[in-house]
Amino acid sequence: LVAWTRNTRWCILRAGAVLLPASAIYFLIRRGHAARPLRFGVLLLTFLDLAWLGYRFNPVHRPDQMAPTPGIEFLAERAGEPPFRVARYGRDAHFVLPPNTGMIYRIQDIQGWDVLFPARYQRFMNLIEPGVGAAHHLIGPFRDHRSLSHPLIDLLGVRFVLTHDDWGPNPAQGFVPAYPLDPAGGFLKERVAREGLVIYENTECLPRAFLAAAAVHVPGADAAFEALAAPGFDPQAAVILEGEAPPGAERPLDASAPVRVTGYRSRHVTVEVGAGGPAVLVLADAFD
Repeated sequence: LVAWTRNTRWCILRAGAVLLPASAIYFLIRRGHAARPLRFGVLLLTFLDLAWLGYRFNPVHRPDQMAPTPGIEFLAERAGEPPFRVARYGRDAHFVLPPNTGMIYRIQDIQGWDVLFPARYQRFMNLIEPGVGAAHHLIGPFRDHRSLSHPLIDLLGVRFVLTHDDWGPNPAQGFVPAYPLDPAGGFLKERVAREGLVIYENTECLPRAFLAAAAVHVPGADAAFEALAAPGFDPQAAVILEGEAPPGAERPLDASAPVRVTGYRSRHVTVEVGAGGPAVLVLADAFD
């Protein structure tokens, strides 16, 4: 309540500091007092108001304040070819690699770009775990252990899961301990306690780009999401396409040809495909 009261007083003070001179300028202009200089004053007041609001919104940090931890270095060393994503798990994982921070180290995640992500992506994430995409500004960490075994996690190319929790001898299906490990393959308890980070590797994640074995055509978005949520859906066995099937769609697809991502930038992806016949290339990227 004290913090709320202080914020409210600050907002009232700031609004008054802008509205009072703005009102004075308005009435002077209405009475015909030197309209041109007063209009310049309006522009100056607008600039000062925006500067007052935004000078703390985009802070700058020293490079040493963003020095990577050993866990981040472990991920950054593996970032590149082939591209992969990371996810977070656990009730206390909100501050494990928050949105946007992975960009500094070229680590891609499934969280979206704080504070914007497409509504279709939010709906997609809620198929994996209801409520994980409920927040309006980010994709939250998974809280249900079973969500990590969902086939759509593999479709997203989630290779590593970051958490504070040691899952013990029974990690999620397809996941194995990855960091920090002792020579016997177990976690280094001292480093886990010091860094507060445990990383598991998903050995069953799909590559970022691959060829689908079959294509299923559905009339629209709702039908597509129903197909994705159907029990037993295998993202590598079939791709869901919205719209009517084109002529010749019944022909078998070549899913065995090699696929390699040769270039990956924010607005441009280059993929080499060696298919010798009809094929459907799946690029597991969100777009809108």
